[in-house]
Amino acid sequence: MIKDWDLWLVPLGFATLATYHGYFLYIYKTQPLLTVIGANHVGRRAWVRSMMADVEKKSVLAVQSLRNSMMGSILWASVAILLCSGSVAFINTSYSYGLRKPVFESFGGGKTKQDETTMSIKVTLLLGCFMVCFFCCMQSVRFLNQVSFFINTPGDEILSKFVTPEYVASLFEKACNFQAAGSRSFYFTIPLLLWILGPVPLAMACFVIIPFLYHLDMNFMVSNKSIAKLDSPLWE
Repeated sequence: MIKDWDLWLVPLGFATLATYHGYFLYIYKTQPLLTVIGANHVGRRAWVRSMMADVEKKSVLAVQSLRNSMMGSILWASVAILLCSGSVAFINTSYSYGLRKPVFESFGGGKTKQDETTMSIKVTLLLGCFMVCFFCCMQSVRFLNQVSFFINTPGDEILSKFVTPEYVASLFEKACNFQAAGSRSFYFTIPLLLWILGPVPLAMACFVIIPFLYHLDMNFMVSNKSIAKLDSPLWE
């Protein structure tokens, strides 16, 4: 039965991750302040209003703060590309020197004729996650660049009708959402990397990573759920 573990352990692990993220999206849509992302969006909106209310005194502070966020996104993107290239090189080397079998069969990989196809699927998904991380982080840098320009817009009557604090805050939220999506796709590579060893490590990683993600995603500082709903004045 060890060769059939891929048929039920892998779908079980992915289904567990999908169920958790469905639950997280439901909480975010209905009570956003119960999530870290929702609470951070409120703080970012207030920060943008504060920076744009006094551009002359706070312009340097705004640009420096945005630069720090931009450097974080660039770091994520650089690491994703490096790991993507390193993974390809390692797998090619493993195949060339015949190291695949002992590693692949140690944790339930099996010895079936479909090992080559299964391995190709694993590598494709792994590289896909790294590329998604890179793409999301690059989009985050793109929106952060726009915010760094618009947040220092002078208080001209004509410009203020188009470049409003709400518009700049929405761009800032998009940048942070892309950064969060990039980091989340990076986390997904952990189970996929362990899947190369076999279905058992993948399933264990999926079960272990969910409490970790829950701790990162949920805002435990909000005790009153009534203020976490969409009609909260903090969300406007």
